[in-house]
Amino acid sequence: MPDLWTDATGAVPPHLLHNFALRGCHAELSQLLQLGTARWPMGGFSPLHAACSNGHAECARVLIAAGAPVEVRDSRGETAFMTAARTGAPECARVLLAAGARADVVNGVGDSPLHAAARGGHAECVTLLLDAGADPRVLNHKEKTAEQCAKGAALIALQIWQPPPPREYVQVLLPDGSTAVASPTASPVCSPDVTPNVTPTPSALGAMLVAARSQIASEARDQPGDSRGA
Repeated sequence: MPDLWTDATGAVPPHLLHNFALRGCHAELSQLLQLGTARWPMGGFSPLHAACSNGHAECARVLIAAGAPVEVRDSRGETAFMTAARTGAPECARVLLAAGARADVVNGVGDSPLHAAARGGHAECVTLLLDAGADPRVLNHKEKTAEQCAKGAALIALQIWQPPPPREYVQVLLPDGSTAVASPTASPVCSPDVTPNVTPTPSALGAMLVAARSQIASEARDQPGDSRGA
Protein backbone atom coordinates (compact mmCIF):
# COMPACT_ATOMS: atom_id res chain seq x y z
CA MET A 1 0.00 0.00 0.00
CA PRO A 2 2.74 2.59 0.65
CA ASP A 3 3.62 2.65 -3.06
CA LEU A 4 0.13 4.04 -3.76
CA TRP A 5 0.81 7.10 -1.61
CA THR A 6 4.51 7.78 -2.17
CA ASP A 7 6.59 8.44 -5.27
CA ALA A 8 9.53 6.42 -6.58
CA THR A 9 11.86 8.03 -4.03
CA GLY A 10 9.62 7.16 -1.09
CA ALA A 11 8.48 10.77 -0.64
CA VAL A 12 4.89 11.88 -0.13
CA PRO A 13 3.88 14.13 -3.07
CA PRO A 14 2.90 17.66 -2.02
CA HIS A 15 -0.45 17.54 -3.83
CA LEU A 16 -1.62 14.75 -1.53
CA LEU A 17 -0.64 16.82 1.51
CA HIS A 18 -2.53 19.78 0.04
CA ASN A 19 -5.68 17.74 -0.47
CA PHE A 20 -5.82 16.42 3.08
CA ALA A 21 -4.85 19.80 4.58
CA LEU A 22 -7.54 21.68 2.64
CA ARG A 23 -10.20 19.22 3.76
CA GLY A 24 -9.14 19.20 7.40
CA CYS A 25 -8.35 15.48 7.46
CA HIS A 26 -5.71 15.66 10.19
CA ALA A 27 -5.81 11.95 11.12
CA GLU A 28 -5.38 10.88 7.50
CA LEU A 29 -2.72 13.53 7.04
CA SER A 30 -0.79 12.13 9.99
CA GLN A 31 -1.04 8.59 8.62
CA LEU A 32 0.11 9.76 5.19
CA LEU A 33 3.18 11.44 6.65
CA GLN A 34 4.11 8.20 8.39
CA LEU A 35 4.29 6.38 5.05
CA GLY A 36 7.17 8.39 3.65
CA THR A 37 9.29 11.50 3.84
CA ALA A 38 7.47 14.72 3.04
CA ARG A 39 8.77 16.74 0.11
CA TRP A 40 8.09 20.28 1.34
CA PRO A 41 7.77 23.00 -1.30
CA MET A 42 10.10 25.94 -0.66
CA GLY A 43 7.82 28.44 -2.36
CA GLY A 44 4.21 28.84 -3.47
CA PHE A 45 0.98 27.73 -1.84
CA SER A 46 2.21 25.12 0.63
CA PRO A 47 0.23 22.46 2.51
CA LEU A 48 0.52 24.72 5.57
CA HIS A 49 -1.07 27.57 3.60
CA ALA A 50 -3.82 25.15 2.58
CA ALA A 51 -4.57 24.15 6.17
CA CYS A 52 -4.64 27.75 7.39
CA SER A 53 -6.77 29.00 4.51
CA ASN A 54 -9.63 26.84 5.80
CA GLY A 55 -8.89 27.21 9.51
CA HIS A 56 -7.72 23.62 10.09
CA ALA A 57 -5.48 24.10 13.13
CA GLU A 58 -5.04 20.37 13.79
CA CYS A 59 -3.73 19.89 10.27
CA ALA A 60 -1.34 22.78 10.83
CA ARG A 61 -0.07 21.07 13.99
CA VAL A 62 0.45 17.79 12.15
CA LEU A 63 2.34 19.48 9.31
CA ILE A 64 4.57 21.50 11.62
CA ALA A 65 5.34 18.44 13.73
CA ALA A 66 6.42 16.68 10.53
CA GLY A 67 8.80 19.50 9.67
CA ALA A 68 6.80 21.82 7.43
CA PRO A 69 8.62 25.19 7.12
CA VAL A 70 6.51 28.02 8.52
CA GLU A 71 7.98 30.97 6.61
CA VAL A 72 7.38 29.75 3.03
CA ARG A 73 5.69 32.46 0.92
CA ASP A 74 3.04 32.04 -1.75
CA SER A 75 2.80 34.01 -5.01
CA ARG A 76 1.41 37.05 -3.14
CA GLY A 77 4.25 37.03 -0.65
CA GLU A 78 2.07 35.62 2.13
CA THR A 79 3.31 33.24 4.75
CA ALA A 80 0.89 30.72 6.26
CA PHE A 81 0.63 33.02 9.29
CA MET A 82 -0.57 35.86 7.07
CA THR A 83 -3.09 33.51 5.45
CA ALA A 84 -4.42 32.62 8.89
CA ALA A 85 -4.78 36.31 9.77
CA ARG A 86 -6.44 37.20 6.46
CA THR A 87 -8.96 34.37 6.59
CA GLY A 88 -9.77 34.80 10.29
CA ALA A 89 -8.25 31.60 11.66
CA PRO A 90 -7.02 32.55 15.16
CA GLU A 91 -6.29 28.99 16.30
CA CYS A 92 -4.09 28.43 13.26
CA ALA A 93 -2.35 31.71 14.03
CA ARG A 94 -1.68 30.55 17.60
CA VAL A 95 -0.24 27.27 16.35
CA LEU A 96 2.08 29.12 13.97
CA LEU A 97 3.19 31.64 16.57
CA ALA A 98 4.08 28.78 18.91
CA ALA A 99 6.13 27.28 16.08
CA GLY A 100 8.12 30.49 15.67
CA ALA A 101 6.23 32.23 12.87
CA ARG A 102 6.99 35.93 12.58
CA ALA A 103 4.13 38.33 13.27
CA ASP A 104 5.87 41.30 11.62
CA VAL A 105 6.12 39.96 8.05
CA VAL A 106 4.66 41.90 5.10
CA ASN A 107 3.38 40.66 1.76
CA GLY A 108 3.93 41.99 -1.75
CA VAL A 109 1.81 45.10 -1.20
CA GLY A 110 3.24 45.89 2.20
CA ASP A 111 0.34 44.53 4.23
CA SER A 112 1.19 43.02 7.58
CA PRO A 113 -0.90 40.25 9.19
CA LEU A 114 -2.55 43.02 11.22
CA HIS A 115 -3.59 44.85 8.04
CA ALA A 116 -5.05 41.64 6.64
CA ALA A 117 -6.95 40.71 9.80
CA ALA A 118 -8.28 44.23 10.32
CA ARG A 119 -9.49 44.61 6.73
CA GLY A 120 -11.41 41.36 7.03
CA GLY A 121 -13.01 42.32 10.33
CA HIS A 122 -11.40 39.42 12.21
CA ALA A 123 -11.43 40.89 15.70
CA GLU A 124 -10.02 37.83 17.49
CA CYS A 125 -7.04 37.72 15.13
CA VAL A 126 -6.46 41.45 15.62
CA THR A 127 -6.46 41.02 19.41
CA LEU A 128 -4.07 38.06 19.10
CA LEU A 129 -1.70 40.05 16.90
CA LEU A 130 -1.70 43.08 19.17
CA ASP A 131 -1.00 40.83 22.15
CA ALA A 132 1.89 39.31 20.17
CA GLY A 133 3.41 42.76 19.72
CA ALA A 134 2.17 43.76 16.26
CA ASP A 135 2.58 47.50 15.73
CA PRO A 136 -0.71 49.16 14.62
CA ARG A 137 1.21 52.17 13.30
CA VAL A 138 2.94 50.24 10.48
CA LEU A 139 2.03 51.52 6.99
CA ASN A 140 1.52 49.39 3.89
CA HIS A 141 2.65 50.48 0.42
CA LYS A 142 -0.41 52.75 0.14
CA GLU A 143 0.54 54.36 3.44
CA LYS A 144 -2.44 52.89 5.26
CA THR A 145 -2.45 51.60 8.82
CA ALA A 146 -4.40 48.53 9.85
CA GLU A 147 -6.99 50.77 11.49
CA GLN A 148 -7.49 52.70 8.25
CA CYS A 149 -7.95 49.45 6.33
CA ALA A 150 -10.58 48.32 8.85
CA LYS A 151 -12.40 51.63 8.69
CA GLY A 152 -12.34 51.63 4.90
CA ALA A 153 -13.96 48.20 4.76
CA ALA A 154 -16.53 49.13 7.39
CA LEU A 155 -17.43 52.40 5.67
CA ILE A 156 -18.26 50.49 2.53
CA ALA A 157 -20.52 48.29 4.62
CA LEU A 158 -22.27 51.40 5.96
CA GLN A 159 -23.00 52.44 2.39
CA ILE A 160 -24.98 49.29 1.65
CA TRP A 161 -26.19 48.09 5.05
CA GLN A 162 -29.98 47.97 5.19
CA PRO A 163 -31.39 48.61 7.72
CA PRO A 164 -28.78 51.07 9.04
CA PRO A 165 -26.41 49.72 11.69
CA PRO A 166 -26.63 50.74 15.35
CA ARG A 167 -25.67 54.35 15.99
CA GLU A 168 -22.81 53.45 18.32
CA TYR A 169 -20.96 51.67 15.49
CA VAL A 170 -21.47 54.58 13.13
CA GLN A 171 -20.04 56.90 15.77
CA VAL A 172 -16.92 54.74 16.06
CA LEU A 173 -16.20 55.38 12.40
CA LEU A 174 -17.68 58.84 11.96
CA PRO A 175 -17.09 60.73 15.23
CA ASP A 176 -17.71 64.09 13.51
CA GLY A 177 -21.41 63.28 13.23
CA SER A 178 -21.50 62.81 9.47
CA THR A 179 -23.17 59.79 7.94
CA ALA A 180 -22.07 57.23 5.39
CA VAL A 181 -25.40 55.40 5.26
CA ALA A 182 -26.80 56.01 1.79
CA SER A 183 -28.36 54.24 -1.17
CA PRO A 184 -26.43 51.42 -2.82
CA THR A 185 -25.76 53.71 -5.79
CA ALA A 186 -24.06 56.37 -3.69
CA SER A 187 -20.41 57.04 -4.38
CA PRO A 188 -18.05 55.26 -1.97
CA VAL A 189 -16.77 57.29 0.95
CA CYS A 190 -13.95 54.91 1.71
CA SER A 191 -10.35 54.84 0.66
CA PRO A 192 -9.59 53.39 -2.81
CA ASP A 193 -7.31 51.01 -0.90
CA VAL A 194 -10.38 48.83 -0.29
CA THR A 195 -12.24 46.90 -2.98
CA PRO A 196 -16.01 47.44 -2.57
CA ASN A 197 -16.99 43.82 -2.11
CA VAL A 198 -18.10 43.94 1.53
CA THR A 199 -21.64 42.72 2.13
CA PRO A 200 -23.86 43.39 5.17
CA THR A 201 -22.72 40.36 7.15
CA PRO A 202 -21.32 39.89 10.66
CA SER A 203 -17.83 40.43 9.20
CA ALA A 204 -18.80 44.03 8.42
CA LEU A 205 -19.74 44.56 12.05
CA GLY A 206 -16.46 42.88 12.94
CA ALA A 207 -14.58 45.41 10.83
CA MET A 208 -16.20 48.22 12.79
CA LEU A 209 -15.24 46.65 16.09
CA VAL A 210 -11.71 46.05 14.84
CA ALA A 211 -11.43 49.72 13.92
CA ALA A 212 -12.42 50.70 17.44
CA ARG A 213 -10.11 48.17 19.10
CA SER A 214 -7.19 49.09 16.88
CA GLN A 215 -7.65 52.77 17.65
CA ILE A 216 -7.85 52.09 21.39
CA ALA A 217 -4.75 49.88 21.26
CA SER A 218 -2.85 52.46 19.22
CA GLU A 219 -3.69 55.24 21.66
CA ALA A 220 -2.75 53.05 24.62
CA ARG A 221 0.62 52.22 23.06
CA ASP A 222 1.34 55.93 22.78
CA GLN A 223 0.85 56.38 26.52
CA PRO A 224 4.22 56.53 28.36
CA GLY A 225 4.81 53.50 30.53
CA ASP A 226 1.85 51.54 29.17
CA SER A 227 2.40 49.31 26.14
CA ARG A 228 -0.90 47.44 26.17
CA GLY A 229 -4.40 48.47 25.25
CA ALA A 230 -7.14 48.47 27.85
